[in-house]
Amino acid sequence: MEHHEGMQTHVERLVEVMLQDLRAKASPEFAEILETIPVRVLWESPEHDRYGDFFGVPLDMGNGGEAVASDIIIYAGPLLAHSNGDDQELHRMTHKTLMHEIGHYLGLDHAELEKRGWN
Repeated sequence: MEHHEGMQTHVERLVEVMLQDLRAKASPEFAEILETIPVRVLWESPEHDRYGDFFGVPLDMGNGGEAVASDIIIYAGPLLAHSNGDDQELHRMTHKTLMHEIGHYLGLDHAELEKRGWN
């Protein structure tokens, strides 16, 4: 369990650095949206092969343009298992998963995510 906690913390830090980088590069309006995105990192996925999930109402469908009871979850265990100990691959997979779930938060469907390379 202790090993899992350390690895989960590693992925949590990776996600936070990615979010900070996105905020730094974003327009002021988008940076503000990124500040409100609820992102959590959990160890296990309810489906063993899932890297992330978005739950809730997308931003574009929310109340007055605000997301309602939304949550992005990144699953550290499957990401670590499928990256096979390769830190660059873990980074790539985590970034793609984070962008995919942010896309859902913004209201993008899978076709639009595919166009952007976030699927």
